[in-house]
Amino acid sequence: MVQHVNVSGIGITASSKNKENAQQLIEFLTNEQSQKWYANVNNEYPVVEGIAPPESLAVFGEFKSDTVSLSVLGENKPSSRQINGPRWLGNKPFY
Repeated sequence: MVQHVNVSGIGITASSKNKENAQQLIEFLTNEQSQKWYANVNNEYPVVEGIAPPESLAVFGEFKSDTVSLSVLGENKPSSRQINGPRWLGNKPFY
């Protein structure tokens, strides 16, 4: 079975005015306790290796990370739009 998983990320931009606090936030969000809580509350796979996913995700089997670069996914977006066509929200298409 193939399952689509949304991608989330975190980083500090070069123009950040508070890099130290941003780094502390990243460290907090990626510590073991936070990852366990976040995974269980949001039913998401943890981003830190060694932390078990919530039981609710067991039906999907073991998480298998894709090796495709996110840059490549962005480059392929126009082709994806042509293959899948627009989705409709009310009377307006969106992609």
